[in-house]
Amino acid sequence: MLQRVGGVVGVSAFMVVALAAPAVAKAPSPQPGTSASLIPNLGPSPTGSTMCTISDPQVTRISGLVVTADGYVVINDGNGERSREKLFFLDTDCALTRTVGYPGSSAFDPEDLEVTKDGTLWVADVGDNTTLTGGSGNRRSSIALWSLAPGANTPVIHRLAYPDGRARDAEALLIDSDGRPVIVTKDPAGEVYTLTEPLPANNANPAPLTRAGTFKPQATGTPNPYGIVGTGVVTGAAMSPDGKRAVIRTMSDAYEFDVADGDVVAAITTGTPRITPLPNEPQGEAIAYSRDGKTYLTVSDQPKPVGILRYVPHEPPAPSSAAPAPPPPAAPKSADRSFLDRLTLSDVTRIVIGIGVAGLLMIVIGVAAVIRSRRVRRRLLTGQVPAPVPGQLLPPTTPMPSSTLEPRSTPLPSATPLPPSTLAPAAAANQPRTVDGPRAAAPGQPPADDGTRVPQRPDVPGPGGNPETPEASGQEPQSSADDSNHPTAKPS
Repeated sequence: MLQRVGGVVGVSAFMVVALAAPAVAKAPSPQPGTSASLIPNLGPSPTGSTMCTISDPQVTRISGLVVTADGYVVINDGNGERSREKLFFLDTDCALTRTVGYPGSSAFDPEDLEVTKDGTLWVADVGDNTTLTGGSGNRRSSIALWSLAPGANTPVIHRLAYPDGRARDAEALLIDSDGRPVIVTKDPAGEVYTLTEPLPANNANPAPLTRAGTFKPQATGTPNPYGIVGTGVVTGAAMSPDGKRAVIRTMSDAYEFDVADGDVVAAITTGTPRITPLPNEPQGEAIAYSRDGKTYLTVSDQPKPVGILRYVPHEPPAPSSAAPAPPPPAAPKSADRSFLDRLTLSDVTRIVIGIGVAGLLMIVIGVAAVIRSRRVRRRLLTGQVPAPVPGQLLPPTTPMPSSTLEPRSTPLPSATPLPPSTLAPAAAANQPRTVDGPRAAAPGQPPADDGTRVPQRPDVPGPGGNPETPEASGQEPQSSADDSNHPTAKPS
């Protein structure tokens, strides 16, 4: 029974993971009246236009993008080989013109790219996937930024560490007006960290980051390969050329914030974003502003040729001066949101792991029960009796043969002989009868058999029986004397 239950749970866990993912991934775009339509400043789903296609076999698995005067610069996450991790310079037609590698043992997991007003490129070497998301399981104790000044050929490393020393996976980098890095994590989702001290270079001891707040993506319902999970996964960020806007992207949407006085942290943690859907990108990771700051450019992490797409940011309509603008619809309360809308990436991960562990545990218990049951059955069939186990019924015992019983050493006490007066009536009552009645016999001799006597049947009434037995006459039965214990009565 246990093995059946374990099998059912295991298969159910597999079916939940295998079937739910594509079903959620193919969820339709939000329709009017749904909870997603109540999200403030959520724009309609546009169609991205292709600027050019990156087809060079060296340039795959792109994770970061910036726009330059000559074209584009992209980075990749190595495809599992650190030697392939480089900065790739492309022209306006996406043709490869130049590469720059990392010094030493190369970068660990580059995930985003940023460019400042002076033309310096900043690589966010902040990725740290878990085994569940494709990582090796060897979590890193520190992260790093790499800076490449204009005209330089070797990036400079800047080592950082999270304040609690715990590993995190991040894919988004912003540089504020003071040159301080702002990092937004992917897992846990939306944690914002910054540096409060000057950024060191070529440092052996990582500079400590400070937790500055949280970026909160919304369950927009924008279609993407990962469904509701993809709407909450932060995969990139960028600053506008004038530094007045910042955009953070997930696998499904772009969130643009107005930045006041260069305070990027305050903007992305407390501001109200304008949300532009980025529907159906294969695995949208990189985002950048165009040179004029009027459009977004995005690219997906793919092992094959991929295009750079252009989107026009969503701009909510300006309020009419003739009448006051109605207040925006309130976001749904947590109690009104569906269970799936309230799930975060961490929640989904824990649910999948819990179902898998429960199914595996039940399967192990079921297999152990089957093995144990077969062993016990085999021993019983071969005549081997297993050792008693707590809670297990013992097999029936074999009765002891009578030959092993010892004879009774103490003799039974002899009975007291009855007086002749008591035996006489009983002897007379038990005299054999013939058809003509009882025949007299000599004293002390058995009655003669002349061939006419019917054998006595004391238990059957009528001829040959004894109708005068105590049971037939209704009298109390009398105990008869044993011939071996009582002497034969003799007539006086």
